[in-house]
Amino acid sequence: LAGAEADARLAARGFALSVPTLTLAGPVPDVSLEAHPGTAVRTAPAPSPAWIAANAAGYGGEKANAEHLAAIVGRIRAPACFATLHADGEEVAWGIGVVVEGRLALQDLVVRPDVRGRGHGRRLVDALFAFGRARGAAEAFLQVREDNAIARALYARRGFATAYGYHHRVG
Repeated sequence: LAGAEADARLAARGFALSVPTLTLAGPVPDVSLEAHPGTAVRTAPAPSPAWIAANAAGYGGEKANAEHLAAIVGRIRAPACFATLHADGEEVAWGIGVVVEGRLALQDLVVRPDVRGRGHGRRLVDALFAFGRARGAAEAFLQVREDNAIARALYARRGFATAYGYHHRVG
């Protein structure tokens, strides 16, 4: 929305770079959920209070506030899937898939910090891909923090590429 010159002027005035983010886009792959033994994904068309509390606890930022997150997700009107991944009997990951005009938006994907890097994000995303594909989505998109190398690698393996990046400046 603003060119490099505007960003440089803000930086020169002491505005700090905040949360560089990438928007990624790619195909909705045909996935097999049977490929993930030992895990189960529970889905619902609307979030439960427990889903909101767990997602908010792992998210950070404004969405770390469960009330704020509930207000945000309460505005979703398109077909949605609120997913919770269970591994070894524990809730370990949460996410939302929303289908709009043939595209799957992946949102608020959170893996509990103490179990990251174990494939739980892949399993969760695969369940959301299955939801999107069943509703006719052929393309998907999401936003990911630029410094989240684990998530970026997951999406790259699924055929996602950077559509664009953005960041904010804060005083």
